Amino acid sequence: MSAITIEINAAQLADVRERLAHIKNGTERAMARALNRTASKAKTAASRAVRDQVNLSAAYVRQNLDGPADGWAFKATIGRLSARLSTPKRGILLRNFVTNAVPPGPGRPPVPIRVKVKAAGATEVLSSGFYIRTKTSNAITPAVSNDVLRSLGMKQKLDSGPYTVLHGPSLSQVFTDVKDDISDGMSALLAANLQHEMEWLLNKYPPPADDGAERRMNRETILAALAARLSAKRAPWPEIPKLTPGQVLTVVAEEGSERVIAREYGIATVEMETEIRRAARTANDAARATAANLLLDQLVTETYSADPTLGGTCLGMRYAEGDTIFPSRRDRLGGRRRACL
Repeated sequence: MSAITIEINAAQLADVRERLAHIKNGTERAMARALNRTASKAKTAASRAVRDQVNLSAAYVRQNLDGPADGWAFKATIGRLSARLSTPKRGILLRNFVTNAVPPGPGRPPVPIRVKVKAAGATEVLSSGFYIRTKTSNAITPAVSNDVLRSLGMKQKLDSGPYTVLHGPSLSQVFTDVKDDISDGMSALLAANLQHEMEWLLNKYPPPADDGAERRMNRETILAALAARLSAKRAPWPEIPKLTPGQVLTVVAEEGSERVIAREYGIATVEMETEIRRAARTANDAARATAANLLLDQLVTETYSADPTLGGTCLGMRYAEGDTIFPSRRDRLGGRRRACL
């Protein structure tokens, strides 16, 4: 028995189990559906590969290469996570390789029988061949007298009786020859199909809804951790009040946009933006530009110098932009930066 072995990524499978935990047999259902989809694609690839090797019609291969669409015996189920392709082991009647017309009845044809077995091979002439009707399938197919075959030194076992019905290779033999070629890429296809089936199940059976508290808690936790790192105040927007001499003030804005930047295995990665400002009083002279740049540099360094996940509250931080500003009151300066978390 020839088998195609396809490996599934362990990390993806673990993620599927977690995401479908609320669905009874969720992982098994997704896997069974993904296996059946993959095996159906493998059947199409196998049919093409077989026909590249031997001179058979697509209809013949399709009828004799069984897959998930051909019955429960070949389907993966939640209790049997394997899908099958099956081919007959008996040699193919030579009638399927005949290149000239097959007559409606038995006998010696008016012109010699011509056959082509290999797809890229030459056409052979059976000058001693004739047609018989098979007992089991009632098919008209070529045969040759056993006496002729013995005179040609044929070593294989001959049929009992005066003649031997001729066969080509079995479909199983050809499938064995090509299965390694068609297995390339099937692991990636299975992974894509598993992703598709998981998302289909999640759309049909969404996880229990929440009231949004977890999302608010996550955003609040991130901004609170960022403010604590910078010893900053929180404000709906980064407005800087009047400062006393020597005072330095840092403000983290609570408002900010959010957007989904990636989806993988049904999990969305969300990027949120916030603005941070740091301000200080300074003399109204030429040195204030340098002081403002130093203030901005300190702000960037303090934000990114430690753990970028803010203690595990987010996946990381990305510097978006930064600049220095000089309000109309020339005794104040500031630095501001946008951070994406």
